[in-house]
Amino acid sequence: MAACLAERGVDHVVLERGATPLAALRRVDPDMRLLSPTRLSLLPGMRRRAGDPSHLPFGELIARFDEYRRERGLAVTCDAEVTSVERDGAGFRVRWRGGELAADRVINATGIISQPHLPENFDPAATRLRWMHSLEVRRHHLEAARRLVVIGAGPSAAEVLEGWLAVRRPGDQAWLSVRGRLRAVPHSILGLDIHYWVWLPEHLPPRVLGGAPPERMLGTAVPRAIRAGTITRVGGPRRYLADGLDAGEVRLEPDLLVFATGFRYSTAHLDAPGVELLGYRPGRTLASPYLRGIARDARHLARR
Repeated sequence: MAACLAERGVDHVVLERGATPLAALRRVDPDMRLLSPTRLSLLPGMRRRAGDPSHLPFGELIARFDEYRRERGLAVTCDAEVTSVERDGAGFRVRWRGGELAADRVINATGIISQPHLPENFDPAATRLRWMHSLEVRRHHLEAARRLVVIGAGPSAAEVLEGWLAVRRPGDQAWLSVRGRLRAVPHSILGLDIHYWVWLPEHLPPRVLGGAPPERMLGTAVPRAIRAGTITRVGGPRRYLADGLDAGEVRLEPDLLVFATGFRYSTAHLDAPGVELLGYRPGRTLASPYLRGIARDARHLARR
């Protein structure tokens, strides 16, 4: 967004809650690869480089973003947690811990990574289980897990379980706890990444399809492992116990419990009409929550 505004000579201020630019994105496993192809995941003005893999790892992506920011001289005010955004005449008054300013326009681009979501009926203080959100999971956690339970049915659950399949040892067990149907789509069709097949329809506004489509598990490795008996699928958790969880027909006592239960948007500071949103689901188009859609929407907002 800052790059698109700078191209048009629009004065702007970027407020970052974290201690460094891209603070939230740096929490992602740097070895994890993007779900979407490299050429669809670049910011406005970025180009794919010779030798780039088909899907960049997050560590390399962040390095590219840092370089992009430096090359364009994009300033970021860090340690600026916004506490309120209020209407002030024809504009806005933005307050954060340490300052405030008046603005003609406000664009909220806080994303979701900084807000991992846990089930409402899970009380961390009431369990002795070792647990973590999927955002925190690294390879060494999966290597150490002999009895793994993953809760959730989206892309994050697939990433965790595919990582476990790559490092599991004889005798290791894994369960996938899911409410309702497990919907999965392949990574590619006829050798072409699935994201290229949906490139045209994802430009449509969500209202055309009656809202954003439900999130699906990306990749078929987990469904295949379930059919082969390598991973056991169980129902959604009914109760979380001190040393396990009740999944309906079975009680599980894992040595690692992973919540692949997604994220929630940070909007507590927003109480003013007219704020523009960038990177939200649903948004201007079906692609709005993803890097490729953010790049398009940033250009759109800058033109406005």
